[in-house]
Amino acid sequence: MPSATSATSTAADIADLDGKLGALILYPTPSRPLHVSPPTDPLTSALEAHPAMNRTNPVDSNKSLFFTWDFIQRTRHNLNKIDVAKLDADDPAAREEYMDVIGRSSLSNMIISDTSGETMTKMTGEPPLDFGPDARAKAAALKPEDSAAA
Repeated sequence: MPSATSATSTAADIADLDGKLGALILYPTPSRPLHVSPPTDPLTSALEAHPAMNRTNPVDSNKSLFFTWDFIQRTRHNLNKIDVAKLDADDPAAREEYMDVIGRSSLSNMIISDTSGETMTKMTGEPPLDFGPDARAKAAALKPEDSAAA
């Protein structure tokens, strides 16, 4: 993946981040209830396997877990909306969308990697939640490569 300051990105970079973020997004509609993504993506699977996740109705899960799961799903949805040709042409709007996804990915890693749970508590007011070592290991893939330079 290119660094956050790189001037260009490629379709391969988008595909790489997409693979790290999640499985197929299916948002709820009046005719289709909320769908828990299939267990093909390691990070999504790790979150869905957490004991506090209600797989029958994710909205009834621990709020910190549900919000994080949903945040990752929406981040992937945003990634899939990016026009790669425009991004490669350094279109400002496409670049902004891409940088938003990079920021959301980094925040996802920060939330899941926080073993104290304080990051999510500050954001939601919910009690701390340890996402577990499996989710933390999977979320590490979302850490920006140039974080040391940031």
